[in-house]
Amino acid sequence: MSNIENVQDSQSRKPRTSYALFTTEQIRQAEKLTNETGVREIELIQKAGRGVAEFIANHFERRPVSVLCGPGKNGSDGFVVAAILEKAGWNVRVYCTKQVIMLNDVAAEAAKLWQGEVSMLSEIEINPDHIIVDAVFGAGLNRELPREIVETFNAVRQERATVVSVDVPTGIRSDLSVDKNILKADYTVTMSRPRIEHVLQPGAQYCGKISVVDIGLKPSAFAGMEIHASLNHPELWRQFWKVPDAQTHKYMRGHVAVLGGETLVGAACLASSGAMRTGAGMASIFTSESAASVYRSSVAPEIMVRCFDGVVGAVDLMVERHVSACLIGPGAEKSFDMTGLAKACQEKDVQVVLDGDALGEVPNEYAAIITPHDGEFKRMFPDLAELPNKLERAKKAAVQASCVVVLKGMDTIIASPDGRACINNKASPWLSTAGSGDVLAGAIAGCLAQKMPPFEAACSAVWLHGMASLKLGAAMVASELPRAISLTLSEIYKDNG
Repeated sequence: MSNIENVQDSQSRKPRTSYALFTTEQIRQAEKLTNETGVREIELIQKAGRGVAEFIANHFERRPVSVLCGPGKNGSDGFVVAAILEKAGWNVRVYCTKQVIMLNDVAAEAAKLWQGEVSMLSEIEINPDHIIVDAVFGAGLNRELPREIVETFNAVRQERATVVSVDVPTGIRSDLSVDKNILKADYTVTMSRPRIEHVLQPGAQYCGKISVVDIGLKPSAFAGMEIHASLNHPELWRQFWKVPDAQTHKYMRGHVAVLGGETLVGAACLASSGAMRTGAGMASIFTSESAASVYRSSVAPEIMVRCFDGVVGAVDLMVERHVSACLIGPGAEKSFDMTGLAKACQEKDVQVVLDGDALGEVPNEYAAIITPHDGEFKRMFPDLAELPNKLERAKKAAVQASCVVVLKGMDTIIASPDGRACINNKASPWLSTAGSGDVLAGAIAGCLAQKMPPFEAACSAVWLHGMASLKLGAAMVASELPRAISLTLSEIYKDNG
């Protein structure tokens, strides 16, 4: 998991609060537009280098620093970092992939700020107590790393030196894939805005803790830019939560129906608890007469078990009991007519979430939200499976399916048919455990039942689910998640005052 914090600019001292994520190409365009206002490129480079140097000075005690510079703009930042740290009394050495006379114009100008010796990368000497500043390549990389760089990175890994990357770790490519020899950073200091590659896997796992430095790009340079994705955060959906007051009754908080299969009863039990713990006023498991007794002996006492016979019977019961959202799929197998139920729910204005066994079996047109993991996604959208990154796959799938897509994983993507998307980077790898997806599906249905719009309902449930997993820690199990979700939700209410 990568954490993003805003580092205050040394001049403005004002931290940023936006959750928009940008592409490397968009940052370059913003830099170009800023240059056109009279700000020279070398000025931006000096601010970037100063930001990285200040980060190092503020986070580490003095120790030897080795700055690895590439031939382009990333390397330019590295030369400035070296010059500022050396002037402040740090022991700094600079290594470059090319001789200084072979650098491009921008890098050559930045290199003049460094008064010390520049050694070739192959001459590097590393000790475990060194700080390695990775300023070799930015995210524009579109080829395999050269052997000389690979050998240097192997030496860094062997000595287990601390790595601070500039913008992105060297090895994240322009298509958001990663080189097999990528250098994993402990910290990444990026400029102006957080980028998609900082939170999207596979690159995110190599970024370490991320800090954002304001280098003075003009706000107007970002005006009108398409927001490809945002970092999932309560500020994006908190306004849609309806906090109960003295006049609230349970039906006002929504009623979730979970369609339960006849054998895998645990899935529906977990999902219904997930729905209740996100604030739904009621949750019921709808199942057959033959399975009802098993559910009643397994489910939490606040969860109701209701029997139905056929599609018409189920939907009539939902209308009678004021069901506002229906979850179809967890442990369902083929115990009932899932497509018929989903279609009938849609006709009665009951919002539908499809998960598990319903994915690929029920047409997406009947759903408000679908929740595939990677394997299910490939089966449902085979024409999208080979697209270069997960964000693009999820966004195109949402348009195809005409519903919100929750593409699960360590970097869960929530994508809307209208083009909006969020990336969730707050989750524990221990969520890879049986039943956690059932809890998430129930949590999504619980938020949807409370009349949250589908996109915001999915974003909020994914965030709560992920944060709950972080609270629980190692070897958590799915049955612990609902209570942890409730505690996380309480903290949001507390923040609201």
